[in-house]
Amino acid sequence: MSPSSLQLERYFFSKVSIEASKQFKGLSRMGIETRREVARNSKEQNHYLLSLAVILTSPPNAPAPYCGEVQVLGFFHVQPEVSPDKQEELVSVTGASILYGVAREMITNVTARGPWPAVMLPCVNFNEPDATRL
Repeated sequence: MSPSSLQLERYFFSKVSIEASKQFKGLSRMGIETRREVARNSKEQNHYLLSLAVILTSPPNAPAPYCGEVQVLGFFHVQPEVSPDKQEELVSVTGASILYGVAREMITNVTARGPWPAVMLPCVNFNEPDATRL
C-alpha cells in the first residue's frame, strides 16, 4: 500500500439542511443532484479547495421522505509529481468522491433520527464534468 497522490488536509460542512416531508406516503423516490466547484490556491499551486453540494430533491406531485442540501468543503493537496494539467481533474473526481462519502454519512445520520427510514446515498461516478443526477 502506498499513499495516494491526493491528500485531504481537512473538511467542514458549510450547510446541512434536511427537512422531513409531512406528506410522504411511502411511494415516491427521492432525487439526488450534486454540484462541485474547484479552486486552486494562488500561492501554493498544488493546494485546492473543493466544494461539493449534495441536494435531495422531491418530485412535485409525489413528495419524497426528505429534501434538503448538504455542502462540504475540503482542502486538498496534490503531490508535486502529478503534472499540473492533471491535478485539478484528480481533485474534481477523487476529491469529490471522498467528500461525497462524508456527505453520505452526515445525511444517513440526520435522516436516521427522522420519521422516515434513513437515507443511504447510492454510489456515483464523478468522472462526468457536470453535476451528477440520479
